[in-house]
Amino acid sequence: MGKIDNMSGYSILLNNLPFTKVKECFIYSMKEKSLPYEELNQLMSRLDVSEEVTFMLPNDKEFKLGNSIRFHLTGSLDFRHSVCLSPETFLNSSECSKIKFSGADFKPEVYEQFVSNWYHSTNRSLDYVNSWDKPRQEVSNFDKFHPIPWDPQRRSGFYYDDEDDTIDCSAGLDIIRSDGMMATIIDTLSSFHFYVWKHPFPSSQ
Repeated sequence: MGKIDNMSGYSILLNNLPFTKVKECFIYSMKEKSLPYEELNQLMSRLDVSEEVTFMLPNDKEFKLGNSIRFHLTGSLDFRHSVCLSPETFLNSSECSKIKFSGADFKPEVYEQFVSNWYHSTNRSLDYVNSWDKPRQEVSNFDKFHPIPWDPQRRSGFYYDDEDDTIDCSAGLDIIRSDGMMATIIDTLSSFHFYVWKHPFPSSQ
């Protein structure tokens, strides 16, 4: 693996990128300015990642992914302690299987729009969204989707994710699409969780 330490080095890499299709992409830096922002956005716009994308930039508070960048992953889109996920990229990546991020500063309307996009689609790729936010002043309003409380006859009270976590969804609100697909919303002043029930009564893992 080569190491590039200056701006011109990144430009050389971008101009001579030997591939565009990759399974996984991991962007990691502990610096306050992680990478040249324009070049990093160019790299992400050129790469066609099929399975996993992880950003871990805990000390970079300035970088934002370009609004035109979107992901369609069979695995997870994961932003760990990174604020670089823009609302536009989040909304345009709803066909990823799993979306996880922390440190976002999204307004309630962003989550309302995300749910609306899923509700009015036939998207069957999404499994769940887990977001741990900066504290918000108010929660989102999902009344337009006719949410209903948990009914143990309709689904399990617990959701099992791919990380062997068991999530109590008994206090969540359920919404049901016209095609019968159901999801649970758990929204607080510091987090947003969205779980799609492809199997309403899953076996514990």
